[in-house]
Amino acid sequence: MTVERAAEGDGDALDDLCLRALLPDDRADAAAPGVLAEALDAAGTGAPGRADLLRLAVDIAAARDGDPAVLGAVRAALAARAPLVLGLLADPDEGFRATAVELAGLFPPGGLPVAALRERYAAEDVPMIRASLLAAAARLDPGGAVPWLLSALAGDGARTRLAAAWCLAVHGLPWPDGAPAAVAAALRGGDPFRGRWWRWSGHPLGEIVGALPAGDAAALVRHLLADAPETAAAALHAACARSRAERAVRRVFGPLFRDGLGHPDVRVRLAACEGARVAGLAGEAAAALAGYAAAPPPAALEDPGSAEAALLDAAILAMMVAGDQRWRGPLAAVLETARRVPADDEDGRLNALDLLIARDERPDPALARAVASWLPLALPARVLAHWGVAGPG
Repeated sequence: MTVERAAEGDGDALDDLCLRALLPDDRADAAAPGVLAEALDAAGTGAPGRADLLRLAVDIAAARDGDPAVLGAVRAALAARAPLVLGLLADPDEGFRATAVELAGLFPPGGLPVAALRERYAAEDVPMIRASLLAAAARLDPGGAVPWLLSALAGDGARTRLAAAWCLAVHGLPWPDGAPAAVAAALRGGDPFRGRWWRWSGHPLGEIVGALPAGDAAALVRHLLADAPETAAAALHAACARSRAERAVRRVFGPLFRDGLGHPDVRVRLAACEGARVAGLAGEAAAALAGYAAAPPPAALEDPGSAEAALLDAAILAMMVAGDQRWRGPLAAVLETARRVPADDEDGRLNALDLLIARDERPDPALARAVASWLPLALPARVLAHWGVAGPG
């Protein structure tokens, strides 16, 4: 009776079903296969609580931890209801359809026919749902979905173009020559998934750059460098993230970071500076940005949340890493005027003052004044002792 009550919109009954099917860490419990089957059967009716039951079915199907026998039974229960789920994809309610597509993508490989999903795609008019249909098809049958993905990549919708590119990249499928231009077109108005939750990826461009063979990834980033500054910066940030994780690609991405250092937009130079430092090109970043650091725009010192401030901090760190002594004046200005310590948000170990301590650098008078002006209240005793600055009180 619990499922019947949940179908009528009883929240307590729904909670009971969740507790029966899923452990607190989202592992599938022994009752999960039966709950999934009953929830899906009820979701196929017009009951008021059907959307919540369908969402519960998605949560159960998404469980990846638990007893292997239980997980196998969950997959079997899901597969047995393939015709039902295909019917739910055509539901008149947009939100319900979106959840049904999520469930379709959680079937085991080959569990649903890609042809049926493509037929639904042709009738669907909601871009997010169309993008999810592509992702579901690529998970179910990567090879069989290629013709459809290539067609979507050459299509009109920004979300579906980017989703198709993501599917090709993350599943290791053929990457056509026209893909960089298609990705650029998809991103021309900004990230089409920004502000929207998409089950399959939180950062499609970053995952595309991260998944492609290094040469294809570099070619994509180079193509995007010639596009809008927002797109160029996002592409370089993605290349920087991969460079942090994979030492071997730094040589491939290095020329892209080098070229980005001369870009007229501050956001692109920021991404290029961070990437250059990661790729071992701190000296080139320092040389390119020393002039900016010496005479930064007002926002670099007055607005700590601005791209100008972030670029000033990145330039200081690059000069310090490279051993370029021109960091001294800009660092004193940031410490004293902006009252912040340049640091790399992606790498908590890289902090301007910690760098000086590690290298046994002693402050010149300007730096000592900057430190004494406010840092005794913010720094631990070991840092103050190294710099010869008295602690508070």
